[in-house]
Amino acid sequence: MNGVTITDHNSILGSLAIAHLPNAFISEEVTTYFPDHPGEIHVLALRINEEKHREIQRLRRNIFDLVAYLKDQAIPHVLAHPLYGLGSHLPGDVFERLLLLFRNFEANGTRAEEQNETLKAILSFLRPEDMERLGELHGFRPPDPDPWLKNLVGGSDDHSLLYVGSRYTEVPGAQGLEDFFRGLETGNARVGGGQSKPEQLAHSVCSIAYQFFRERLGLQRTRGRNPIFRFLDRSLLARIEEKETFLPRLRGFWPHLGIRGLKNMGFQTGWSIFQRTVLKPFLGDPQLKEFLKTVKGGDDHGSQWFRFVKTAVNTSLSQIMEQVFQDADAASCGLLPLLPSIGSAGTFGLLAGPYMGSYAHAAADRRSSRQVLENFFPSIPGKGRESLIGCFYDTPEGGLARSLFSAGEHGLGFAGTGLPWTGITCHGESVAPEGNFKVFRPVGRFVFGPDPVPPFPIPPFLDLLQYSYESNFTGIHSLTPGPMGLAALAIARILRLPIRATLHGGISRFTRRFSGDPSAEATLWKYLSWYYNRMEQLNVPSRWAVKDLARRGLRQDKMRVFSPPVDLQRFNPVKRNGYLEKRFALTRGAGLLYVGWIASENDIPLLGKILAQLRRTAREAYLICMGEIPERSELEKSLRGAPVFFTGPLEEEDLALLLASCDLFVSPSISDLEGEIVLQAQASGLPAVVADSGCFPEFIIPGQTGMIVKAGDASGLFQAMETLTLDAARRQRMARAARRHMEERNVTADFPQTLF
Repeated sequence: MNGVTITDHNSILGSLAIAHLPNAFISEEVTTYFPDHPGEIHVLALRINEEKHREIQRLRRNIFDLVAYLKDQAIPHVLAHPLYGLGSHLPGDVFERLLLLFRNFEANGTRAEEQNETLKAILSFLRPEDMERLGELHGFRPPDPDPWLKNLVGGSDDHSLLYVGSRYTEVPGAQGLEDFFRGLETGNARVGGGQSKPEQLAHSVCSIAYQFFRERLGLQRTRGRNPIFRFLDRSLLARIEEKETFLPRLRGFWPHLGIRGLKNMGFQTGWSIFQRTVLKPFLGDPQLKEFLKTVKGGDDHGSQWFRFVKTAVNTSLSQIMEQVFQDADAASCGLLPLLPSIGSAGTFGLLAGPYMGSYAHAAADRRSSRQVLENFFPSIPGKGRESLIGCFYDTPEGGLARSLFSAGEHGLGFAGTGLPWTGITCHGESVAPEGNFKVFRPVGRFVFGPDPVPPFPIPPFLDLLQYSYESNFTGIHSLTPGPMGLAALAIARILRLPIRATLHGGISRFTRRFSGDPSAEATLWKYLSWYYNRMEQLNVPSRWAVKDLARRGLRQDKMRVFSPPVDLQRFNPVKRNGYLEKRFALTRGAGLLYVGWIASENDIPLLGKILAQLRRTAREAYLICMGEIPERSELEKSLRGAPVFFTGPLEEEDLALLLASCDLFVSPSISDLEGEIVLQAQASGLPAVVADSGCFPEFIIPGQTGMIVKAGDASGLFQAMETLTLDAARRQRMARAARRHMEERNVTADFPQTLF
């Protein structure tokens, strides 16, 4: 047989409405308090009548009086969502007192499942000595003779009627209500139903909001005319007659939502704006129309609705990013060009908001569960939480992200710290790189900055949020300030996770693209300062970077210097295999290599002049330049006649072959923030000649692995290059010392051990 009840807050009106039905009984959810604390405790009082309800309401201000009455009257009662609010509006030791007072505890259908699992572990682990200790600690004896024996019961805690009975209590073999309640008190009850998920709570919130606006705005009149409203009705309305059962309860629930004054807010005006700026582009989107064609009547409505929300939110994100950046110039003339993106932002907030709130709610439940275990029940075995870092980056291969992860692939964990990690990225490839990577497909792309900057992928935000929650990360690490980095920051805030960052390896190269537009460059640095200043810690690759970034507005107290790890297997002198002969037909002479931003500001023309001078004594010397060339025609004109060869940007494996095939690394640049390339050069057996400004001098041993010259000193640069070009024996000694220096580097010690 099946029994049913409704437990409204401090009311039995819902129960009375169904009391005439077979196997229905009257119940309520009682709000009560400890005398010394104002925090609310919720108790389910089952199988009562109107007289008992009135007495319960009289006594509920004091939880000790309430429990004594429930025990005296043999009223079955259950502590609702026992771990909810601990650490926020309830002090942690409240749960210990609740353990003394109650026998029956609810496994709640809307709380995070970790709370239910934690509760189950605690209740099954209790021993007589635990209860004796708690009684002495809190100064009262439990009302039950065997207080260490606890029961777990199920309740759906549903407010939308979408998930009624999703979590329930069953007593095997019970033949009626009497048998059921007898089994409840003797510990024969068990919890039934599926596990709770944040998506269910968000679905319920959407349903409550939709039902409210549907009634107030008369949306039911549009149902037959538009497939979207038919879909909304099917996804967000319960399969029962609304007028008789739900709306009266909903009106009673509205005050709890804090929307008591909605009727005075001018719905007609708001609805008109909503139609123009949000609903019209929203309903006309081809992706959403295509989605509606794939919806099947038998699909799970919660999952179906979540897929719809993801599709709509992804569309909104694409429109926001594309419109904001495409219309940035027009926006300076007024707000009108940005109206479409405002509408898209409205759609994003309207649909994504309930899910962001639900994941935040579930994450808070997780934290309170761990806090109870760690602070009050540390002896429960097997409940420790292992560290797991979610590392967000924006390119599938290459760059600092690849270098950091390579340490993990060689058994060192994330960046050599030994911590487990998962790399999370977004690009168009369907296959993830080897290792612990998760690749999401972009929902769109937008272009920012001058050519040839590749388009930025727009990540599917709700998919990232869901994945991060389900992965149970203990921390977030951002390797990019781009769209993936913004998603990482938002996820860290929603889930209340620590977030730290490593300065993106391409920052200095990217910002140089805006050197011809001081206003755009200043705006970009303002954004970078805003982003990185929200990190708990920013790992930067050099002391020079600390000074330069602080000058641009980044907080110096948050910066920590680390030396990036180098893949010694990939960057290795043994890879000298004729790469330059195959690429440029170069078979003789000393190969000098420059890697970086190939522009006048980095003294590339100076290198060309020095090379011409050098060839008077080293006739077969040549210069290889690897990197992007923003002003090729002017540069080629200034280097005309010099043996200079340009490779363009290279993938990491080709870069390793190039480095191993050259003889000397040279760089007069004074603006590089990261020294990864000079480390890779030394690992490949190349001595380095660098300027004394910028970060490169931090990474070589003068006179042993390279030479440092005064910035802008053409004569000094020439002498150093000539010395190492002509003296092959010295150059080879330095090459061996450079490789040895890289092999002896302690990557683990270089990276901050306080990562998370």
